[in-house]
Amino acid sequence: TYAIGIDLGSKYSSVGVWKNDHIEIIPNEFDKRKTFSYVSFTNSESLVGDKAFQKARMNINNTVFDIKRLIGRDYNDPDVQSDMKYWPFNIVDKENKPYIQIQYNNEKRFLSPEEVTSMVIIKLKEMAENYLNQTITDAVITVPAYFNDSQRRATIDAGRIAGLNVLKIINEPTAAAIAYNYNNKSKGDENILIIDFGEGTYDASIIHINDSNITVKATVGDTHLGGEDFNNRLVDHFIKEINDKYGIDISNNPKSLYRLRKSCEQVKCNLSSFKEATIEIDYLHDKIDTFSSKITRTSFEELCSDLFERITKSIGCVLYDSKLNKKDIHEIVLVGGSTRIPKFQNIISSYFDGKKINKTVNVDEAVTFGAVIQASIFSKKISKQIKCPTISDVFTRTLCVYLNNEHFKLKMKHNSLIPNKCKFSRFISYLYSLEIYEYAKDNFKNKHLLEKIFPHNISEEHPIFHCKFPSKKKNVSSNPYNITIDISFYIDENGITDISIQLLNTIYTYITTDKQYNKILMKNIKEYKKINEKENLRLESMDNLEKHAYYMRSLLNDKRIISNIPPEKIDNLKSKIENIIEWIKNNQNSSKEEYEKKLSGIKEI
Repeated sequence: TYAIGIDLGSKYSSVGVWKNDHIEIIPNEFDKRKTFSYVSFTNSESLVGDKAFQKARMNINNTVFDIKRLIGRDYNDPDVQSDMKYWPFNIVDKENKPYIQIQYNNEKRFLSPEEVTSMVIIKLKEMAENYLNQTITDAVITVPAYFNDSQRRATIDAGRIAGLNVLKIINEPTAAAIAYNYNNKSKGDENILIIDFGEGTYDASIIHINDSNITVKATVGDTHLGGEDFNNRLVDHFIKEINDKYGIDISNNPKSLYRLRKSCEQVKCNLSSFKEATIEIDYLHDKIDTFSSKITRTSFEELCSDLFERITKSIGCVLYDSKLNKKDIHEIVLVGGSTRIPKFQNIISSYFDGKKINKTVNVDEAVTFGAVIQASIFSKKISKQIKCPTISDVFTRTLCVYLNNEHFKLKMKHNSLIPNKCKFSRFISYLYSLEIYEYAKDNFKNKHLLEKIFPHNISEEHPIFHCKFPSKKKNVSSNPYNITIDISFYIDENGITDISIQLLNTIYTYITTDKQYNKILMKNIKEYKKINEKENLRLESMDNLEKHAYYMRSLLNDKRIISNIPPEKIDNLKSKIENIIEWIKNNQNSSKEEYEKKLSGIKEI
């Protein structure tokens, strides 16, 4: 049985498999090796991938993209709030989780980011199944190295909802390192700087490679820094220019904003090849026939100067964390579409005193390659001639505990090797509050809550309630109890934190993944699949009717066939066929049964 490797990207996703002793990237139905991470909903079907992207312009409010920027986040996350103004689809708050509002099958629905992501994964899974002609159940999925606990769990949830056993989630720079090691013969000890700079996220890792041993020494990153942020700077720039020139603010017009966004993305790409680019959009707005403007590469770089500054700072941080100097870096490997930006390449090369970029890996496929190799190791499909790499990755966050409003840092810090574990113990007089957080390096302000317990506010069903805490009616400080609190942390190889809290012989284990929740989402996905299958049968019936009608028309124009049929009968038959063809054009939304009834009528003719 094959196991597939999936690179789940912000704009594009790809899937591959180890077959015939090499890696094969699986093409989609358009024979493309990259598939758009888009999902579009209509009244009769849901489209995923390139078909959804093609539908987006005419169905902008019901086409979802950039889902990687939503998965595992809270609704009130500043990054979510910032992105929302650029998206044409509507985001709603459901218990502080961002849900996407869409119109589907003639009713309003609300989808979680995990649900939409699972639809992209299903698309990739089906592509692999068609390519390999067998059912796929196992996969390795890549994630940004700086994804937090919630984002990692949500990605695994999405895989499970899609019907996959997620063997492992692997950090994208680590996957790229595996690909680099596969493509290059070992030169002994090497320190490789790998930067993954895609459409939605940014990671930089320094990785030590010795033969087939791959050890991550340090990682820095930003889950909200990517090509989309550069696009958005151009969008803001041209929104202002349009407002100044025409007195029209298009920021609240989803259709205009989407068209501007797509054009800005093309401008950004053009500026990678030319020093000046032109933007020209016809009928951008009811009151604007044609909007046309130019921007230079220098102006673009100035608009994005603070974004480039964040990149420069990150390189210094990853070197510092790895305890290495610039001269200790043997190779620089860039992956991800946004690494094509000239200014970005100049920043990296200049930082390392003009060092050349290693271009032995495919910037678009390196991460997929790494995921495929990892998947093939699990499935034992990899060639015996290939030495399986030993991979040691790191924990990209720091853990801390707030106990009775007092802050404690833990030994499990940023860039600790995983899997790993640590323990926190305290002897306390009372338990008033307990909060456990994780946060990225030097970014405590944006800490992510893992668990919180307030004994005086919990229900009687909660296991901790049965501990002998002070009465709710009494002053906590006047009722001291000798309580020992032990908190055990285990970070698995996926970078996910499991927490066990022991209080007076009562154990409460933190588990985010809700199996019942998964079942509900899986049921929804099956419903969408059933609706799609029904729609496909309807379209197939319409296609059969149309083909048969045109076939009959061609027969009635063939003199050899109609030579023995009276002319008046021929005219009558032609009239009936033309009526059916016209009926099809005017009845594109008819039912399967109606098409089949018309087909039976043609066959009688």
